[in-house]
Amino acid sequence: MKTYKFKYAKLVRDKIPEKIKKSGGSVNQKILNSSQYLHALKTKLIEEGQELVSAKRPNEILDELADIQEIIDNLLLALKSKAQDLKKIQKEKNKKNGSFRAKIYINHITTDETFDWLEYHLKNKDKYPLIK
Repeated sequence: MKTYKFKYAKLVRDKIPEKIKKSGGSVNQKILNSSQYLHALKTKLIEEGQELVSAKRPNEILDELADIQEIIDNLLLALKSKAQDLKKIQKEKNKKNGSFRAKIYINHITTDETFDWLEYHLKNKDKYPLIK
């Protein structure tokens, strides 16, 4: 009989190893320390964000948002913070910079050396590449 070995190398929900075992598989796993766990949660957030981008139907989008919310909840626990702390920061950022409700999408900006944010943009070329 042929055997298969699949690489996971990622944080999984608590019941997944047992489900794999019950389905006839075996699992090589470890328990992460606090810093590894925090890193794995942040990495998992990116994974779920990519899945959210691929989701098309409303129920698929909500399913991915539920995964993202679960990660956020666990990040808050890992940071020993509360949802109220996050909400407070969110309100402060909304007051300072606004929300995303206006649906504004910037294609590109044009500026000169007097631009207050020029240094920031030049330091973050991966985020804001120069256009010729």
